[in-house]
Amino acid sequence: MLRYTPLCAFNDPFEGRPDISELAPPKELSDPLMAATIALARSSYDQLDDLQKNKMSIETYTEVFSEMFAAKREEMVSAYTEVSIEMKRKILSSMDSLVGALCLTEEPTNILMWPHYAQNHEGFVVEFDAHHKYFHGQRSTEDEFHRLRRVNYRRERPNLDFKDMNGIILFLIKSNDWAYENEWRVLKPLADASHRIDISPYPIDLFSFPRDAVKSVILGERTTPATADRIRAALASHHEYAGVRLKKAVADPKLFRLILEELPS
Repeated sequence: MLRYTPLCAFNDPFEGRPDISELAPPKELSDPLMAATIALARSSYDQLDDLQKNKMSIETYTEVFSEMFAAKREEMVSAYTEVSIEMKRKILSSMDSLVGALCLTEEPTNILMWPHYAQNHEGFVVEFDAHHKYFHGQRSTEDEFHRLRRVNYRRERPNLDFKDMNGIILFLIKSNDWAYENEWRVLKPLADASHRIDISPYPIDLFSFPRDAVKSVILGERTTPATADRIRAALASHHEYAGVRLKKAVADPKLFRLILEELPS
């Protein structure tokens, strides 16, 4: 399974924290909140099995789902009548509880990424097929979820009215200092998680993924033989992994760089 993480749990305190200059009138706040609720309802409905879908149409499900969150929406709209630090915190924390991100990089040999995200080169990297349909599951051109998108890097934080915010501004803009990560993201509603582990300070929301979306597994320069053996066993345990290649990131003998070497699976 893959973890989709709320931005508040990331190692960058500016994640998903644009500078909200002012809030929109209540009507202009209510409409996007309603649209977001409907989008979440439809996405959640897609996860139901056929038996559950036969008992309730998507229209009825969306109506019930929207009614459940009606009080929450009204509470949010009435609270956001003036700009304040506390209001901004509430807006952004509500986003944290609803949306998670899968974070990927296009560069598996980046020397800094291994110590930051792969336990000082002792871990491993999973290479996915970026063209697999799993990464292009958006329902429409306006759908902020289920699709692979590049992170944008800039010097200044976004500064807009809340009503002018969108998925790119909230989830896909980071400081230039992080540009070395060459990051791409997929966003999903956390309510659609296949499994949740309730731990503090942030729950772990896990999503299933198609095994045939995996292209290779890359062992780190310091990956132990025991870890490598467990990875080989995992790949051998499912026929969908038959075509997955095993590689190792090794130190170049002359330059400060990592080289990928093919390994027997």
